[in-house]
Amino acid sequence: MDAPYDDVYDAIKDHLDNNWDSTLARIYFENDYKNDEPDDAPDVWVLVVLDTNLYAQQSIGGGDDAADNRWDEDGTLWFHVFVPRGIGSRESRRVAKALANLFRGVELLDGEIEFLDADLGSRGARENANVYATAVSIDWRRIEAQ
Repeated sequence: MDAPYDDVYDAIKDHLDNNWDSTLARIYFENDYKNDEPDDAPDVWVLVVLDTNLYAQQSIGGGDDAADNRWDEDGTLWFHVFVPRGIGSRESRRVAKALANLFRGVELLDGEIEFLDADLGSRGARENANVYATAVSIDWRRIEAQ
């Protein structure tokens, strides 16, 4: 059986779908807003963006062909937490930290994907129109990517 097109994305989405408390904030993956964004957006919502560096070669001399070497995949999982402008940053920070904690020490795909450092606010908070945004990023790595 062939591997799914993007099993890292699918594993992360499944982990969120099965473990996130949606009463804290609604989660939307990039380009997946359905019908309730932006006009009917809830007060607190999160945009999920997955950045991926595909197949970084980690070894040399693994065989006759470059494909015989070890190739890792890594990237950053971004959560952009949006709250109404003017209510302060406390609520967005609370949701951002809950998201970071949801991936702390977690391994997915039978241990193939591990989550590393998390950072809250490195992109800086942004106020735009009627929303205030806080970003949290979580580095991830998959050894011997397929």
